[in-house]
Amino acid sequence: AEARELLAERGDDAVILDLALPDGSGAALLPELAIRPGAPIPVVVFSAAEAGDDLVQRVSRALVKSRTSVDELARVVRQIVADPGRAP
Repeated sequence: AEARELLAERGDDAVILDLALPDGSGAALLPELAIRPGAPIPVVVFSAAEAGDDLVQRVSRALVKSRTSVDELARVVRQIVADPGRAP
């Protein structure tokens, strides 16, 4: 619910999305991100669980927390923001 409110208020360059949210699945936010005015917001899934193939095809990048350093996450996000049409 809080994520939906923030998305309505702000124009973010990218979203880092955890699949396990306190009140539901982060994946439920993907349709809202895809229909934003202008270009869709690039999404990086950063979650404890491995993302399924269907989800991986709908996001810019999917990373697993236990296998990804914060530095790697930052590098991926910077690359996506610099060139949203090209996933790293």
